[in-house]
Amino acid sequence: MILFTNGCSFTYGSGLKFNNDEIRLKQVWTHHLGNKLNANSIVNLAIGCASNQRIVRTTYNWFFEQYDGKEEVIAVIQLTDCGRYEVYNTDNFYDLTNDELRWSRIKIDLAMRGGGTYSPEEYTKLQHRFYFDTEIENIYNTIRDCAALSNLSNIFPVKVLIWGLSNWDLHYKDKCAKQMKILNKLNYTEIGTLKYDKISEKDPHFSRLGHEQISEWLYLRLLDSQ
Repeated sequence: MILFTNGCSFTYGSGLKFNNDEIRLKQVWTHHLGNKLNANSIVNLAIGCASNQRIVRTTYNWFFEQYDGKEEVIAVIQLTDCGRYEVYNTDNFYDLTNDELRWSRIKIDLAMRGGGTYSPEEYTKLQHRFYFDTEIENIYNTIRDCAALSNLSNIFPVKVLIWGLSNWDLHYKDKCAKQMKILNKLNYTEIGTLKYDKISEKDPHFSRLGHEQISEWLYLRLLDSQ
């Protein structure tokens, strides 16, 4: 069995002390979960600052280009902050080659719509409206990403578990209750109030102990879904 994983810095192992990738990969939750599942091999495509778009794209690339369909796969995929976006850079509109070097990441900044042309009151209103519009858009984007990842189980012999660290404001959850129910149907589980050990008070990334705690939490989620 292959354990396939993807995500952002929380799955990559940012904040941990390591001298090379081999040491890093043995400290992250993917390694611990792979041991619990007795996986023959572990694939970890996570990188720091990854967007959900990048996670979906690289996941599909791996399954279509590197997976031969012979061995069972369990895919445990961590979604990240849905305010991150991915864009493709090319000088030729008709050049659609999937070149990794042309993909880049950007983050939405509230200050993009503020500045010296607005009064403090106008800026505050604009900032709130931008936050509201972005949150609603991001919820729909997350639904789309969950649907794309869940669809893998219809194409390949793979069991998919999608989880995330996002803590959406309860106000927006109430406003989008119907959409959030759809998320649950798509096998998305939120980390919520789960307690885990962090690198430090200033660094929320999982410590070595935190990675072990998260692996146990995910292992139980997988057992519950059987």
